[in-house]
Amino acid sequence: MVSMIPFGLLAGFVGGREVRITEIDESGFCFRTIEENISDSEALKVCFYDIKNGCYRELKIPEYDIQRFDMVDAELSGFYVKYKVTVKQKAYAEAVQRLLYQYNHYIHLKLEEDDSALAKSLTGYPGELDEVKCDSLEEQVGIWRRELTPEVLESAYNGKRIDLTDNCSQYGTGFKPGYKCQVPPESGVTELALEIDRPELYQEYLNSSLTEFSKKYAGKCIGICGSIILEHRVPDHLYIGNQFCHLLFPERKLLFKIIEKAAAEQVEITLVFSYIREYTGLYNRIA
Repeated sequence: MVSMIPFGLLAGFVGGREVRITEIDESGFCFRTIEENISDSEALKVCFYDIKNGCYRELKIPEYDIQRFDMVDAELSGFYVKYKVTVKQKAYAEAVQRLLYQYNHYIHLKLEEDDSALAKSLTGYPGELDEVKCDSLEEQVGIWRRELTPEVLESAYNGKRIDLTDNCSQYGTGFKPGYKCQVPPESGVTELALEIDRPELYQEYLNSSLTEFSKKYAGKCIGICGSIILEHRVPDHLYIGNQFCHLLFPERKLLFKIIEKAAAEQVEITLVFSYIREYTGLYNRIA
């Protein structure tokens, strides 16, 4: 059996109660729960995440055999009970094979490829465009800046001159002030995104104007990144949350204040979560 498939890819339900599936193969699965007595008449359902199509597929298990296992470690016996379910259902075996194949493919991509190749394989992201060969960060930044010139924008808009203002947050440099613009996001021109991932940045964003926040953010950056933020003036996109620690995710009230401020300033946002845990610590922070 394959052990500990990530919780977000596989979930089991016994009589409507969610349980943790710890091992699985084509012949059945093992799960653990705090309930000591589960009958063979309980309704079983397994949810498989289809990585290729980005959706969950539910499968009901009408016929099965269930057996309780005694814990090898007596110290753990007071925390949960382990059960083994034997399934003789063709649709179940096919669903398990599909999940294991997709998960194995994902692991190989994580181990053998970079982030661009991984995203390209899973989502169709044009990863080859990320392959910029430079000898230094300054050289690469120079390439980015050349994408923001009036000539490049004119070419992107089929010869139509686009006048940009100093308060147009998407470009912010190389243009005369006094104009207003509304450039569609599909134009492919570079945007500025900032990450606010800890309590002091949440409060600093709420207590400052967007321009002031950008200046403070730039002042804390290392190297040439600060000057890029200052030239861009204000961000187009904010990443809110922390992908490593769920305890750094903002509380519900604070989160909605940030979202409302970003909406008023017409800044797009993306919420960033940590890995999915078995307990509901992150959910409780925003529920």
